[in-house]
Amino acid sequence: RSDLYSLGLVIYELFAGRPAFGESANFVEIRQRRASAPPPPSSQVEGVPPAAERIILRCLELDPALRPASALAIAAALPGGDPLAEALAAGETPAPDVVAAAPKEGSLRPAVAAAAFVAMLVLFAGALVMTSRLLAHISFERPPEALADRARSLLEAVRPDSSPSGTVQRAWGYRVDEELRNRLTDSPPAGLVEAARADRSPLVRFWYRESDSDLLPRDGDRVGPDDPPLQNPGERMVEMTPGGRLLSFRWVPAAHLGLLTTEISKSSPDWAPLFAAAALDPDELMPESPTTLPPDFADHRAGWRQRHSNAEGGEVRVEAAAIGAHPTWFASTLDFPATASPASPARAPARQRLFLVLLGLLFGSILVAALWLARRNLVAARSDRQGARRIAAAVFVLQLGVWVVSAHHTATWGEIALFFRAAAWALLAAAIAWVLYVALEPLLRRRAPAGLVSWTRLLAGRVRDPLVGRDVLFGVLVGSAHLFLASGLDEWHSHLGRNSAPLLMGVQNLIGVPGLFRAGGAALLAGFAQAMGYLVLWQLFSWLLRSNARGAVALGALLFFGLSVGNGVGVSSLFIAAVVVLLVFSLTRLGLLASVTALAIFHLLIFFPLGTNSANWYFEQGLVLTAAGVLAALWGAWTATRGARVAAAL
Repeated sequence: RSDLYSLGLVIYELFAGRPAFGESANFVEIRQRRASAPPPPSSQVEGVPPAAERIILRCLELDPALRPASALAIAAALPGGDPLAEALAAGETPAPDVVAAAPKEGSLRPAVAAAAFVAMLVLFAGALVMTSRLLAHISFERPPEALADRARSLLEAVRPDSSPSGTVQRAWGYRVDEELRNRLTDSPPAGLVEAARADRSPLVRFWYRESDSDLLPRDGDRVGPDDPPLQNPGERMVEMTPGGRLLSFRWVPAAHLGLLTTEISKSSPDWAPLFAAAALDPDELMPESPTTLPPDFADHRAGWRQRHSNAEGGEVRVEAAAIGAHPTWFASTLDFPATASPASPARAPARQRLFLVLLGLLFGSILVAALWLARRNLVAARSDRQGARRIAAAVFVLQLGVWVVSAHHTATWGEIALFFRAAAWALLAAAIAWVLYVALEPLLRRRAPAGLVSWTRLLAGRVRDPLVGRDVLFGVLVGSAHLFLASGLDEWHSHLGRNSAPLLMGVQNLIGVPGLFRAGGAALLAGFAQAMGYLVLWQLFSWLLRSNARGAVALGALLFFGLSVGNGVGVSSLFIAAVVVLLVFSLTRLGLLASVTALAIFHLLIFFPLGTNSANWYFEQGLVLTAAGVLAALWGAWTATRGARVAAAL
């Protein structure tokens, strides 16, 4: 940076015809004068181009961090110096440092930055208000720790081995009832929406399981209701509504209860604790023949049906099983008659399957083509190897860090296997990110380099660049608008009675600090992957249609078709069209950094239920993620206005 200062002194004298600090001054006077900025060259001679004056005075900044990043950046900012445009005109793929040195300042006037920040706050707040109304349909009255205590007390009252030997391993969390969600989305029966809102047939279920054996997940990094399978003797699991009402109970019989003997106990099981936990009055239930096989061996089965329909019009059906006097299985469901015609529910899944097949073929083709392109770019020395290494390292650290913080850990030898599996998945994700970036980034740098300027500067470590701050600010603004539109669409669906709370993927992350890390890490990775994929699709369509504008229209049509599957037409299409316009605008006009930021902000709502009700026990957790988005926008506004403040001061 001292060389850039010296270069600034030379260019100053070339334009002004005299040294910046005079000619006859001695060394002491020069050092004293350099404690302040020199007078602008335009005050010494007329006709100095404003662009040249700005870059000269940036070279002579007292703070080295405010000076340009390289001599190439100075050459690009001087009049007539645009190496990026020259490389494109010559038909070459510009190098990453040439892209970073493009003459794009990105400085915003303070009034513009403040307006963007205020608009972001309004949109973000509106999205949170609508999301809070949707989440109010679910009774999140008790935190998971309280529900776990309730489940533990129930097991102590019901299970035969109330004094298990050894250390008991426990796990709990939330899951979404996908079957009920599909029924709510597609022509729900009368009363089903009200039942879901009244916590009688909940969309969200709390599960709790415990075992005397090690709970080591097989398919993921956290124990789930089905991972590992509930199969070891003595294992038990409870499912409850978020309000604490029992929905199901299961205990895997242990051999010491006589399961392996020929004698079958004739004792009558005591169902009273289970009825009480399920808030059921035995006098209101009529015995009936059970129709569902229990998941484990049982020598006693029973079934009941509610005598009278409840306020929503459905009937409670209960089935249970036991070994002797010991209940081993219990399930309470709210049954509604199907009102939709047989043909209507089949159309949407068929469209969804077709879209998923096409999507799978498309992304499979992209991966195969990426391997070929990566090899070709490496041989031709067109790839940004430094940027690819940094992307891969960030993906690896993020993946493995999220596992360390949020995975289900056990003090057993199995933990070593889980660590190596997590490290292997993190390495695989990093390798895929490296290959995709090496393969696709040169294509974007060749065909749409303007959208990579701020991204390339960020990878180069120029976090205080005004263009980086501007794109982060606009990205949070676009992401907030996306949140607002998506929440408005779901509010409209709720008004139609089609669904009470559709954005429920994130309820699995309501597990405290680990859930925050999982949600934040997933949002960042999803934002980067989607933005890169969409940009490549845009350029692919542009190459096929011989026009960036026509490629943007084709990308928008594909996104509209994908988002419209299962959402209906009419007003829903207007919301979806607005979302597509925002996405295409951010991808084609703002670039990669703004798009990654916008999509990451949007995915926060998917991976974690945010809200405005401070009475909710998870409000503080959501507040952390909300504050992260607001602080990112505030930092972007402050960084983007630094250049404007410097220019105004000069």
